[in-house]
Amino acid sequence: MTDEELKELVADLARSQKKTDEVIQRVTKQLGELGNRFGGFTEGMALPSVREILYEQLGVDAVVTDARARRNGRSFQVDAIGSVNGEVGKVYLVEIKSRLREEGLQQILQHLRTFGEFFPEHRGKTRYGILVAVDVPEALEKRILEQGIYLAKIHGDLFELVQPEGFVPRGFPG
Repeated sequence: MTDEELKELVADLARSQKKTDEVIQRVTKQLGELGNRFGGFTEGMALPSVREILYEQLGVDAVVTDARARRNGRSFQVDAIGSVNGEVGKVYLVEIKSRLREEGLQQILQHLRTFGEFFPEHRGKTRYGILVAVDVPEALEKRILEQGIYLAKIHGDLFELVQPEGFVPRGFPG
């Protein structure tokens, strides 16, 4: 093989690699968009059950979905907030996931710690976390419940709280 042929082969490989990279980039973007749509679908499917759980099982007075706030250049977003007002101040923070991963548990724990900074009107209320998911790995489910975080999983067409015997919800101070 001559130097000229070798240079042409390398140029062909470079062009081919560039095309492959472009295809991978497009497919990655499309998969991300599909994941976002599926996440939105899961939220839409779960919210009626979440409202029912909050109102009927946990006794909240008000539910706000897609709650967002900004403070000091930082932002906060949670899928739903359920609050109990009056003498017993409680607030439930809800995150909905199609497939729950460790990051989801860490996210709700972080939300529980920082919530008062973004929603000062709820300061002083005890905070509880609720993770809602279609798919939860068994080991993660166990860790979530051990952390005292409520878990709701799909059962038939509805999401239901998983409350094994001995489950004690963990209240974070407000």
